[in-house]
Amino acid sequence: MAKRRRKREENKSRLSKASDPQERYQLALNDGKKLYNAFNDNESKKSILHRIKGILPKKSVGYYLFNSKGESEIESIYEYYSRTEIQQAMYSYSARRQITFLKRFYPQFEYIKSSRDILHLALYVLFESGKYWPSFHGTVSKYDPQNNMSLCDAVLEVDFKSSWKKCFAMTRPIVDLLQDRGAVFRLKFSGHCSVHIIIPGEALVIKGFPVDHAKFFRHLSDMVKKRLQEPRHLDTSFYMTHHFLRLAYSINENTGLVSLPFLVEDYDRFDPSWAKPERVKPIDGWLSMPKNTPQRMEDFIKYIMRGKVFLASSSPVARKIVEDNQMAKWGVDQ
Repeated sequence: MAKRRRKREENKSRLSKASDPQERYQLALNDGKKLYNAFNDNESKKSILHRIKGILPKKSVGYYLFNSKGESEIESIYEYYSRTEIQQAMYSYSARRQITFLKRFYPQFEYIKSSRDILHLALYVLFESGKYWPSFHGTVSKYDPQNNMSLCDAVLEVDFKSSWKKCFAMTRPIVDLLQDRGAVFRLKFSGHCSVHIIIPGEALVIKGFPVDHAKFFRHLSDMVKKRLQEPRHLDTSFYMTHHFLRLAYSINENTGLVSLPFLVEDYDRFDPSWAKPERVKPIDGWLSMPKNTPQRMEDFIKYIMRGKVFLASSSPVARKIVEDNQMAKWGVDQ
């Protein structure tokens, strides 16, 4: 009982007393700026680090890292999240997604407002309780203001934590399936053992309307399981649109390695050492999609859903089109 209570307390954010997301965001920035200002004081390096340790609560992430990993780890975290190219890459991926940190799997912020805020938010996480590295997660769904609709990534992950090499080998049949069927997808290392295979929500759109995420994901998971030798390791919880996934280029809270995007041509030679923060360089074009994405993905979606495409019920325009039967010729259903 006491252990469960301690766990609940550990998972409770310092921001939980603020009910408004805007207020939580500002509180986090304010705390983060305290450490930022300490890092940038005109004192000796030793004095700065000593003062920073004095600012942090005793059960905080930052205090844990100081005592277990040393002062250099705090410096490394600061240097990593202060890199402009890392901030911009994280911001681009996180755009219009609800955000949380560590293992607080409920939204803390509506979205990250600026790439420049990422360093301050990362420094804020050092104040949170737990034995982790500062990390960020975003929902698999995001809002598309241009088209006034919600888009949701389809994420596939073989959740096998005993060996990254075996996990990569177990995941390879999924990559082969998607390549063989012409799907548009992205790859990133979780920062631990697994591969996150991401079919972007922008690609899961037919004739301008999003596909029903839950139905598509169920069909996709069923097909993928048939390709896996150990299908029980496939994480099927990503059918939920509010599910969180570690942000690309965020540090993994359990390992200190980066959740690193990589190219499919590098799959068989990938090595986790690439994900050490000091070695990471953002990949140009990782978020871009080929010009023939609409046709490729229409074919892929129809293949996965056996020719009968379901559109997201949240779209009133999509419902009207289905009711008018204007898409019957290519197998759309509601």
